Amino acid sequence: MVSIATLNSAAFITLLGRILGSVFGLLLLFIVLTYTSEQLQGYYYLVLAVVSIQLFFDLGMTTAVGQELAWIRANSGHDVSQRAVITGFIISALKLYLLISFILMMMVYLYGHVVLSENNEFDSSYWILISFFIGLSYFTSGLLSISNGFQHVVNVAILTSVKSIVNIIVSGFFIYLTSDINLSIFLGLLSSVLLTLFIFIYLYIGQLFELQKSPALNYNWRRGLLIFQMKLMASWFSGYMLTHGVVLYVNSHFDIVEAGKFGAASQVVIYVASFIFSILSISQTTIGNYFSQGETGKALELFKNRVFIVFLSLMVFFLIFASAFQVLSGYDWFDSMILRMPDSSSFIWISLLLLITLGNYSLASFFRSLKEDPFWFLGILQLSFLSIYLYLFSSDIVILNDVYIPLVLAALIFGLSPALYMLYVSVKKLNV
Repeated sequence: MVSIATLNSAAFITLLGRILGSVFGLLLLFIVLTYTSEQLQGYYYLVLAVVSIQLFFDLGMTTAVGQELAWIRANSGHDVSQRAVITGFIISALKLYLLISFILMMMVYLYGHVVLSENNEFDSSYWILISFFIGLSYFTSGLLSISNGFQHVVNVAILTSVKSIVNIIVSGFFIYLTSDINLSIFLGLLSSVLLTLFIFIYLYIGQLFELQKSPALNYNWRRGLLIFQMKLMASWFSGYMLTHGVVLYVNSHFDIVEAGKFGAASQVVIYVASFIFSILSISQTTIGNYFSQGETGKALELFKNRVFIVFLSLMVFFLIFASAFQVLSGYDWFDSMILRMPDSSSFIWISLLLLITLGNYSLASFFRSLKEDPFWFLGILQLSFLSIYLYLFSSDIVILNDVYIPLVLAALIFGLSPALYMLYVSVKKLNV
């Protein structure tokens, strides 16, 4: 059984990791905008768009495996036959992780050749290494999900945070030193994966030897996790396409310089939204506990309080940003950096996208507290709308600003609006 203190420690570490990841991510963005050319900036965000396909290939495994293993352990005793069920599940999961890692590695390598090979910066040797370590990175995520299933929540929180932050720091450091995008991404992946594997083996070497000696019963994967994984896979895929996938569209419809501008603005939205949303995410477990104990009023009151703080923080961010813009405007280094972002006419759309993204994050937090998540099919609706719009009105999209319009409409009409209605229905059902 996991104690409340353990959960609080894990929540704090996760929160700290998310905040540090956002801060270092924004610093990395600053380095990319300041120390690379426009073409290198575009190439960097194209590479990130390809690398991030692992979000889709996750297939919901990192969430599903941890939850399923926790359920199996809760419903199994301590005799040999019941331990064999746990061992069988872990072995089955590891085999599946290895298979998906290999497929992911091959797909990233081929996908990268299709998208990137015409660019002068593309290096086939580095891309082999990057593809290999993306596959290995996915496998380490699988190890962490298994650890999570054993309720080692603090260890998982630490390792997940370390993996992400080390990747960002090392990548940024070598971009600053060398301006070599391929080298920096490779070294970032290499350092984060090897460090995570080393710490994991150090923590769990004893358990790994015990697992090897235990008997194992076959686990029926299709019966156990298939439907849950399919929902998560849809959510992962739509999320990937709505963020990184659009960078590829901008590159093909405009050019690599515009793709770099769009990619940089997208990273700002992701990092700022993640940073501000961390205020709410630390309360998600508490809100869920209130719901499970029937204290609906307390859960809703805490949710409303945290959402108010989230959007107040967003207003503070905009004030700080506006003030900094006024103070720094006129400095050559700042003006040259701003030129590497979408023009001022896109700012209103980017601001709306950030606002709606925070709203969607907040509503997703509420539904997950109730063990629900409508965003898996809302994401599909958003992606469908965006794809149809870009196909039908492609000839009318003549400036980067035009790409933000369907993105904002998709997130508002097929994300925030129906989610707000579902929130209203859920609250009504709770009789509050």
